[in-house]
Amino acid sequence: MKTIMIEQETSIPGTDYILEAGDRIRITELLDNPADYDITVDEVSTLQAEFVVGEIPYRVIISGDVHNEEDSEYKYKVFFSATTEDGRTGAITDTGNAPIVFSTVAAIIDEHYERYGSYVEAYSFTAKEKSRQKLYDRLSQLLKRELGFSRVNKRDTFIDGLEFVIEV
Repeated sequence: MKTIMIEQETSIPGTDYILEAGDRIRITELLDNPADYDITVDEVSTLQAEFVVGEIPYRVIISGDVHNEEDSEYKYKVFFSATTEDGRTGAITDTGNAPIVFSTVAAIIDEHYERYGSYVEAYSFTAKEKSRQKLYDRLSQLLKRELGFSRVNKRDTFIDGLEFVIEV
């Protein structure tokens, strides 16, 4: 497990926890502090949740298409973004909120799986930017371990990005 050393005192956003200089922390510990979120749509084919980090509102949508009619298995796509004041979605990069945002997205996927796991065949994320591809790769591997899924596949997409598919 990869660890990092804290070079200067810092706090974890959304918590009262302070890391002191010289502390060593496992990377996965950064994903253990999700923000509070509200589920606004809760159906087997779609789950939508919203949360705020700092002053930035975020929306997560887990949307499924029936992949196997016989078994009613769904392949779910996971979308998440920051929401602007006029309700449009915006970029989530360069906000400084990545650890708590990814922790919250992981918690929402975990809750979705607890509710609808018998329908889940796979979850997928799509990323164009190299930095986001790296984060999605880590998030996919973490969710694979946490949810007990069998594998993560990476494949090129039509948008010059990568799709990460976590399969049951």
